[in-house]
Amino acid sequence: LNLIFKDCTFVNINSFAIILQPGEGEKTLAERTASTVTVDGCEFINCERGIHISDWENTTVNVKNSTFALKTGSSAYNCIQISVYETDAELASMKLNFTDNTVASANGVVYFHDDMTGTQSLDAFKGVLNFSGNTYAEDVVMIADRGEYENGHFLYNNNTAMSALEALIK
Repeated sequence: LNLIFKDCTFVNINSFAIILQPGEGEKTLAERTASTVTVDGCEFINCERGIHISDWENTTVNVKNSTFALKTGSSAYNCIQISVYETDAELASMKLNFTDNTVASANGVVYFHDDMTGTQSLDAFKGVLNFSGNTYAEDVVMIADRGEYENGHFLYNNNTAMSALEALIK
């Protein structure tokens, strides 16, 4: 499975602009071989959420040269939400490359849904989450989080700290 979203504009969507999730009874992305999803040069304007990725083992997701100007005010208003993984092996088989994007407004970049039960440490994300060349607005409070703001999961709120975290995850 290879999907490409090129130069798309998503405006005023009150949910996810792109949902990468199989339908009931369909093959999951994990059951496909080496799936790739590319989001290139897209704009997400006044949407509640950007991209939802579920059942994504063996999948590479490339998000590049895109602009996220999402609604803010809820922990759900994030550029990317990842859900449904239970083991470190499932996590290790997925790659998310987030490069040369502008996050003009969003609560965060990556949100890990509460249904995830696998490891959530910085070491677990090395080689899985690849961030580089991105610009973040000052009000973006996190690069990766499980939704529990008060517990401080990878919370950073300025370009210097975000860039430092990008380097650690690589």
